[in-house]
Amino acid sequence: MPDKPRSPTRSFPAALKQAAMVRLEAGEALAAVARDLGVSRKVLYGWRALWRAEGASGLRHKRGPKPGLRQRRLAAALAPPPEPAPPDPAETLAKAQVRIGELERIIGRQQAGLDFFQRALQALDADTTPDPSVPGSTRSSKP
Repeated sequence: MPDKPRSPTRSFPAALKQAAMVRLEAGEALAAVARDLGVSRKVLYGWRALWRAEGASGLRHKRGPKPGLRQRRLAAALAPPPEPAPPDPAETLAKAQVRIGELERIIGRQQAGLDFFQRALQALDADTTPDPSVPGSTRSSKP
């Protein structure tokens, strides 16, 4: 069967869709039915989902949003958020121990820095303290 150019807005009668579903229910291969009807397998999968969910009435809707889509979206928006699952105590403990280890490493680095600077300040103070045996400076003789 020669391939026909397809337009993006094709529509199919409900009777054709229902006949295709009857063929699929009889056990015919989906690819073969799609090839015979000149539709993509994706379209047939969609029809089959509607057929299984809503029966023959699901195949009768026109283009546009699927029936009930607005109500489902509204219900989903208004529904309270699902409650989070209670945390696993073992997992919580493991995460806490990892975080404690990270914090202890940070504190250790900070303490090492503080010790270094404290020793450096002590060394500077030792260098700048006047020696009591050395007399202090005298006034300049220049007027």
